[in-house]
Amino acid sequence: MSGHTWSVKNKDQAKAFCEFIMSEQDAGKEFTYTIKEMTRSDLQNSALHAMFRRLANALNDAGFDMKSDAVTKREIPWSDHSIKTVLFRPMIQHMFNTNKSSSLTKEELSHSVEVLLREVGSRTGVHVPFSSEDIKKL
Repeated sequence: MSGHTWSVKNKDQAKAFCEFIMSEQDAGKEFTYTIKEMTRSDLQNSALHAMFRRLANALNDAGFDMKSDAVTKREIPWSDHSIKTVLFRPMIQHMFNTNKSSSLTKEELSHSVEVLLREVGSRTGVHVPFSSEDIKKL
């Protein structure tokens, strides 16, 4: 099954999407459309994952693998994915009662990133800069 993804952010994109739907209907094709509200832009998502990668690299470079008592107890190197699943999701679950960063407001997301970096820094001495430009992208 092939699919299509459309991001509709303005009237021109909405018009193009409607034209697509009509052309597919005229061609006799049937689709089920699901409407999903945008929660975070691609730029915001990229900024968040770039921070996860920087933190993972900094922890690995400082000798903190996942088995380090200062962080967790698993003997594997950190990755952006493990930062997200092992550290970030449990933290936002505790702070905001959700494990989906996409459900956070911009302010909640920025605050949770700041808390993550502060707590990792205080426990390990590994400090990853998160500039005001990074915060603006979130």
